[in-house]
Amino acid sequence: MPLALAALVRVATVAVLTFLAAATATVVPERAIAGGSLIPTVVPSSYGRQDEAGSVGPALAGDHVIWARTARHGYDVVTQAIDGSTARHDRISAPTDGERAMSLTASPRRFALSIGIMRATVPSCKACTYITAYDALFTARVGTPPQLVHRCTEAKGCGPRCARTDTDVSEDVVIDSRCLETLTLRDYGTGATPPVKRYDACGGKLAGNVLAMNVPGRCEPTAETVVDNWRTGTRMYALKPPVGGFDVQADGKLAFPEFVSSSKTGVDWASPAEPFPHRIATIPYWSGTVFRFTNDLIAYAEPTFNPQGPTLGAIFEVRRLDGSIVAHTSDAGSPPRFDFDGRRLVWVTRPCELGAFVVWNLQGEPPAMPSGQCPAPHVAQRSVRIGDDRRLHFKLNCPREPALGCEGFISARAKRARHPHRLAYLASGYFKFPPGGVRQKALEIDHSLKVCASRHGLVRLRITARSYGRRGSSSPAKSSVASVWLRERTIHRVVCK
Repeated sequence: MPLALAALVRVATVAVLTFLAAATATVVPERAIAGGSLIPTVVPSSYGRQDEAGSVGPALAGDHVIWARTARHGYDVVTQAIDGSTARHDRISAPTDGERAMSLTASPRRFALSIGIMRATVPSCKACTYITAYDALFTARVGTPPQLVHRCTEAKGCGPRCARTDTDVSEDVVIDSRCLETLTLRDYGTGATPPVKRYDACGGKLAGNVLAMNVPGRCEPTAETVVDNWRTGTRMYALKPPVGGFDVQADGKLAFPEFVSSSKTGVDWASPAEPFPHRIATIPYWSGTVFRFTNDLIAYAEPTFNPQGPTLGAIFEVRRLDGSIVAHTSDAGSPPRFDFDGRRLVWVTRPCELGAFVVWNLQGEPPAMPSGQCPAPHVAQRSVRIGDDRRLHFKLNCPREPALGCEGFISARAKRARHPHRLAYLASGYFKFPPGGVRQKALEIDHSLKVCASRHGLVRLRITARSYGRRGSSSPAKSSVASVWLRERTIHRVVCK
């Protein structure tokens, strides 16, 4: 009986400890600590470059994040649930070659996407006149396929060098700016065929019944920034001189960056009760500064420049109207592109090959990708061979941890026959694949190159896979090296001493 009792006590103790461990593990989930969600997604390699124009967004749409990126033969519109549960992909068939101008905005109900393509009148001529070759506006309820509103596909129909570069959405109302001189408002809340209003204005922002815009139409010069009730036609107030990069609230308050000097920008706001600028902060000047303004909170982003090359990082801030800071963070893997709905900031980060949506609720620290340098893939030595196609074949394995993915440059070198103390490039290429992935590579070989061989006719290849450095990090990039002996007659080889 005592033995049975002792066994029962041990079983009960283990059960209690297991329950306590499970309870402890679920009291503070990982996402609660992080202050938001981190949702992996496919991000173009060019994302974050100063000249990047292959994607647009992200935009917050209630419990979803939307963004669009170039894909094969068109564009991929991604609607991702913030909890990471579902992702919807809608394909738009449209041209991608040319100088792109894209805009994406969303409300909890609806999103709008504009795509403009401009091309030179003479191909490959940067100094030539540009014409609009494609111009389209799409909109739809969140979670449904984008519907075409307008499209032109010829230079004669599209007009001069201009495109729909401005859109905004509030509830079921969409505005877009044609050639930055005619603003069109469509109210989809009234039915399938929306009433249309047109304004002689240069861009605008929308919130509820309030429409802010620069008038008259031609952007240079404009006379003033006006804030109107678009339903009644009542003018609430106007600002002179006009401002840019602004955003408006449903109560008519306007937030905008104001030029101070070549190095400084003012963070200003105005209201119907006090229709003049109120300076609450001064931030470093950047020509692309835009504000998001809701719930009396002003959000903006400042660029940071990464040491590796032409990529941008970002500093994100949210301030109250008295100038106090509500939230501040930085991300070297994200350019200064974001959205803000009054409760959450969203941006797309890509420190290495793998990218992710970052949705931050302004509490604690924002969720972040794993730390450390971008990993280098491992070269499977036994897979190295020269195939019947006379190309160099081998297999690469990307580590699962850290979950950052592998992207970089790979090369196969051998001793040059004329200069045995030097390694010459026999083959080279690029790699890009997710964490835990396996890739079969086939590289073209320079068969005209003479390399050293042993007296037994073996050629020693040094295969180096070097990952790109983590964005924003000055630490050396990681690399892996494999040394392989090959007996291959198709390689020009000379016995070296």
